[in-house]
Amino acid sequence: MEVSNTHSAKGASDRNSGSSGNKG
Repeated sequence: MEVSNTHSAKGASDRNSGSSGNKG
């Protein structure tokens, strides 16, 4: 479950930065 939690946090951060816009 740790991976899921980390993934969520990472996705939010990436979305803000616009780095992983494709993923988000």
